[in-house]
Amino acid sequence: MTDPQNSATTAPPGSAAHPRRWAILAVVAAAQFVVLLDSTVVNVALPSIGADLGASTSDQQWVVDVYLLTFAGLLLFGGRCADLLGRRRVFLVGLTVFAVSSLACGLADSPTALIVARAFQGAGAAVLSPSALSIVVTTFTDPRERRTALSAWGGLAVLGGTFGVVFGGLVVATLSWSWAFYVNLPIALAAFVAALVLIPADPARSAAPRRSFDAGGALIATAALLLLIHGMIGTTEHGWSSVATLGPIAGALLLFAVLALVESRVRDPLMPPRLFRRAGLLVGGVGLSLTWAGQISVFYMVSVYQQRVLGFTAFEAGLGMLAMGLPALAVVAVLPRLIGRVGAPGAYVVGSALVMVGTALLVRLPVDGSFPVDLLPGLAIMGFGLPCCFVSLTALGVSAAPPADSGVASGLLNTFSQTGAALGVATLVTVAATRTADLAESGRPVADSLTAGFRFGFGFATAVAAANLLLGLLALVRARRRAAATST
Repeated sequence: MTDPQNSATTAPPGSAAHPRRWAILAVVAAAQFVVLLDSTVVNVALPSIGADLGASTSDQQWVVDVYLLTFAGLLLFGGRCADLLGRRRVFLVGLTVFAVSSLACGLADSPTALIVARAFQGAGAAVLSPSALSIVVTTFTDPRERRTALSAWGGLAVLGGTFGVVFGGLVVATLSWSWAFYVNLPIALAAFVAALVLIPADPARSAAPRRSFDAGGALIATAALLLLIHGMIGTTEHGWSSVATLGPIAGALLLFAVLALVESRVRDPLMPPRLFRRAGLLVGGVGLSLTWAGQISVFYMVSVYQQRVLGFTAFEAGLGMLAMGLPALAVVAVLPRLIGRVGAPGAYVVGSALVMVGTALLVRLPVDGSFPVDLLPGLAIMGFGLPCCFVSLTALGVSAAPPADSGVASGLLNTFSQTGAALGVATLVTVAATRTADLAESGRPVADSLTAGFRFGFGFATAVAAANLLLGLLALVRARRRAAATST
């Protein structure tokens, strides 16, 4: 396998750094922030949406799930578009689709209209996100500056979700649920104008043989991912043994097998096989999947524990999650130096160890717990560790891909992340819910049953974090062996 720290994305000798690169980072980071914000802000607004639009529980669940479906299902397609059609062009298209669909979400007067608009919003995010990361990777060619840029980028993964809950509670309490979507419009408009001014125009098509789009591969990959995510997010309602769960997942596996066959026979495949020979990309993808699986499940279970066991309001629960977000913000400032000193694999090990310890502390939650004693320590430790994971894994992944494939590589990393998030809900949250239901049926009080179920879920989340740490240790050992071999 290829060294994850290879120079595939290093600028050729004599190339000059872009003079407006930090402003470009601010533009694409702002766009990415609203994408991540919308992944969680709607959760807080669901009760208000249900009351205002007459949305059933199933409708409300689809408002959340359809965004995840189209976002995760179209990421590879969006990444391939960025590589072939131009990063700036695709970024602007994705930003436009996201903004227009956000307006449609805010104006929706029925559950169906909102669900359709959310589907388009997820599609816009899927086109925007990989092109934005690809712009960051290709704009920052100096290794030290790239570490700083990717640190800021990786920090968004924690901050977007955390502040989404806080902002959602504040907006619903002071304005209305529609403003959870309207707020995207001024940010998107400012980012669009700034992108036109700051981001260099896409280079003209060269006379070299044009790369094909691989429409067949894109269609099969999108269908497979849609089925896989649909099957996994349905486990919370149907369980793992239901045909409604196993059918889509089996269909997804079959389509992935077909995709492998098709991709081996086309000249320019959607996912070039050479990418899967790059250890850094594989470690980055699997590690991101494990990190997201743990984070999203812990995020959900802690939020519900605060509201249904401790009696917090939705806004108070959102403020409680700042215990994770504020340490993450502090770590982002020092991460470039940490990665420069110990390398991306070393920072990954540090981060995954902190996440494991923080998650393990949550296993002891009592039914009469208090936030400062029982939640704050674990959440804060996780907040310190998560950016180390996100940044180092993203750096490992994007550094392993050549510039010509930076879009699809970014899409692949994002796909791993979203699939991991769906898998976390499908397994860890479902395990906790099943345990809670079993205890409630035996006559235990609701608060006792919920707390015991969450402790069970946090135990499984700790096991996922341990697996993540093991992967990090393997990556670190491999990197040091390669460094020793190179020095001799």
